[in-house]
This record gives sequence, C-alpha cells and structure tokens, in this order.
Amino acid sequence: MPQQQSIFRSKSFWEKIAIYSICIVDLAYVIPSVAIAEMVLAFPGVARETIMMCISIPCLTALLGINLIPALQSRFSLKKISMAALLLSLCCGMLSLLCHNSLPVLLILSGVQGVPYGVFCTIYPLLTAAAFPEGPERAKTIANCVAMVQIGRLVLLYFGGLLADIAWYLMYLMFALNGVAFLLILFCLPDRGIAPPKKKGSAGCYAQLLKSPSFLYFGITAGVFLMFYYVFSTHGSLYIQGYNLGDPSTTGTSNAIASILSVFTALLSTKVYRYTRRYTTALAFLGMGLGLLMPGTTKAVWAFIASMAIASIVKSQQMPAVARTLAHIEDERMRASAMALKETFVNICYFISGTVTSALSRWFGDGSPQTVFLICAIGTLLIGAAMVCVEAYRDKKGLPVLSIKE
Repeated sequence: MPQQQSIFRSKSFWEKIAIYSICIVDLAYVIPSVAIAEMVLAFPGVARETIMMCISIPCLTALLGINLIPALQSRFSLKKISMAALLLSLCCGMLSLLCHNSLPVLLILSGVQGVPYGVFCTIYPLLTAAAFPEGPERAKTIANCVAMVQIGRLVLLYFGGLLADIAWYLMYLMFALNGVAFLLILFCLPDRGIAPPKKKGSAGCYAQLLKSPSFLYFGITAGVFLMFYYVFSTHGSLYIQGYNLGDPSTTGTSNAIASILSVFTALLSTKVYRYTRRYTTALAFLGMGLGLLMPGTTKAVWAFIASMAIASIVKSQQMPAVARTLAHIEDERMRASAMALKETFVNICYFISGTVTSALSRWFGDGSPQTVFLICAIGTLLIGAAMVCVEAYRDKKGLPVLSIKE
C-alpha cells in the first residue's frame, strides 16, 4: 500500500505558504494608522491632514507598482518581482524607524512604500492563478489569500499598536516581517519564468478594458466601497483618542478583533458567494453602512469595534468575489491588466478617502470624527440600495457580471 505524502513535503503546500506570506505583509503601509494621534503630538504645528498623508500617499504611489506589473511580466518572473518588492518595503520600514524625527523623510518613505504595496495587492492573485488551474482549488486559495490579508492586518496593527504604546516610532519594527516573507518566496516559490508574449501589450489591454462599461462599473464600485472602508484607517485613531476612549493599543486591538472575525468569514466566502453572486458588492455596501451608523451616532469603544467588525466581515466577502471574477479572464496579459486597472481605481479611492470624507463631514456637519462616520454610513447605504436596483435590472436582462469583448 503506497504511503500518503506528508502535507509538509508537498510542493503545492509550500507554494501556498509563500503566496500567503505576501498577503500577510500586503497592508504594511497602514501600520502608522495606529498612531496618527501620537504623531500629531510628536509634530506640533503640523496640520492633521498632513500627518494623515503618511497612510494616504502610499495609495497614490501604489499606482506605479500596480501599473508596472503588466510591463514587468514581460521581462521578469513573478517570483523576482515579488522579491524585489519585499526588499524595498523592508528598507522603507527600517529607514522610517531610523529617521522618525523628520516628517518630510517619513512622507517620502511612505510614498516609496506605496510602490511595493501596489505590487503586493496585484501580484498575489496572479501567483494564485498561475499556480492553480481553474476550479475549486483556485477558489479556495483566493479565499484563503483574503483571510491571510486580514491575519496580516491583525498582526501588523495589533503588535504595531503595542509597540507604539512604548514609543510611537517603534511601530516601524513590524516591517521586519517583509524579511521573513522574502525568505519564504526565495526558497518556497517556484520560478515559472516570464509570461508568454501576447498580441496585445498592456496599453492595448487597458484601452480595451476602459471601453468596457461593465468593467468600469465593476472596478469603480469596488474602489468606492474601499474608499468608505478606509475611514477606519484615516479617522479610527482620531475617533478613539479624540474622544478619550483609549490609546494606540485600543486602536490596534479593535483592528485585531475585526481581523479575527473577518478571517473566519473569509474562509466561508466560497459558500456565501453561491447565494449572493452578483449582489455581493451591493450587499457589502449595505452591511457596512449599517455598521458605520454605530460610531456615527454613538461615542463609545464598543460602537467603533462593532462597526469595524461588521465592515471587515462584509469586506471579507466582497474582496474574494471581485478576485474570483477577474480570475475567470482567460488571457494572462488581459487578466494582469484587469487586476492592475481595478487596483488603480481602488488606490485612487484610498488616496482621496480622507480628503473626501473630511470635506463631506464639514459640508454637512461639524467635521468631527463622529460626523465623518455618520456621513460615510449614509453614503454607503444610498450606494448599496442603488446597486441592488442596478444588479436586479442587469440580471433581468441576462447581462453577465463582467464582459470584456475581444
């Protein structure tokens, strides 16, 4: 009787571990969000919006990393691209720790950090699609990747918050995890070489995608959803510490609780998607809107934690649904371009999140963190309701979720 191969000797097991390690450090750029209030105190006389640029600038510079992927694929393997991005992220974190007394340097390094972030969020779906053929294994791995992103968020923000309690700049020590991910990629991820050339380059793919109304609707709604979700990073610390509800570790703990819940729900996303299908993003808007009403109407730690938990849970369903839809694109270059363009929409929305939500709260209220959450709640509920109507109409007409004509 043949012996069953140990899971730890399976090449596919270690390949998954390597891919998951990228997911773990994917959101490293948001580490400063646990200490925004502390950084405001550390740099007196500097506007709050300027300090918040430490977590908003990476969303803009990420566009460079995102849109380099299709071009880099024609010259380097996905393994080599991943390793270069991890080294760059590690260097940015360590230099931020050493130069923490200079806000201009921190802002510049935050901008550079956005490039590897853009690579991470685009490359792990491509690695998954390359490693696993269409089927249950790919869908399961995509769901696990989303769970690992949330585990990474938990680890980075919880322990980052604990380190920030000692001294706010010690949170940058968490970037050392990029070194661990680098070693896993180096030894565990097979090098599949350069993507085969296609008739259309990335520019041709982009032009085709931008002419697709269903892709524009798909990408923009995914971006707007995360724009409202990002309010927890831009205003979470200000809400907690501004109303004397806690310290940086409280913000980190809130993130940890939300991440733990979203990890378990992300693992169930494949089953949930069987019921929600094309309505997944619309329902995610509605769910997050209901959650945002709590800190928008109440000043309490429980309200913030509950709201963040609900938002993280619905996000853990929305993200795999988006990735699963894009993974169905057969052409490898078109798939890479679609993922890059979608991430472009997402990171533009991330970048403008703090500015847009703060401006709306000043136009329709007093501009306080509580008003920001209330405005976001109303906005997400209205968009969610509109999307349900749009998807019902498209479903009745027999239109697919995503259609890209060759």
